[in-house]
Amino acid sequence: MSVDFDRLQAPSPRESMHSELLLTRNRHEIRPSLDSIGHVFDFAAWLKIKNSQDIPVLLLLEHEDFRGEMWYIVDSARVRNVKGTVLMSGRVEIKEKRLKSLNLYICHPNPDLKVEVEELRFNGELVRKDYIEAFNVA
Repeated sequence: MSVDFDRLQAPSPRESMHSELLLTRNRHEIRPSLDSIGHVFDFAAWLKIKNSQDIPVLLLLEHEDFRGEMWYIVDSARVRNVKGTVLMSGRVEIKEKRLKSLNLYICHPNPDLKVEVEELRFNGELVRKDYIEAFNVA
């Protein structure tokens, strides 16, 4: 009897933490990778995290394929600075070619945490920019 260890993956950290959805893609929006093995995804998120005092933060990717839902921690950080910008980035390689959906989350233990997305890049492409800097035009 063989054991499929992929099916024994622990529940997503999102189930026990507070989370905010940063990016979602369905199977029609996911471009096929040039890699013949599966997909390679690069993420870069510049975030302003407010109301934090030395807390752990995760950048979490969940995807669904024909086997079910799977998750990966793209990056993790310990946020100590309440005024600065935090860069969270990483690469995830998924061996399955037929993906149904992708969801990228920021997860944290603080229900009062406020997250502003300065910039979010998915495979190098700018996909979200919520923070618009005000310019003083004289």
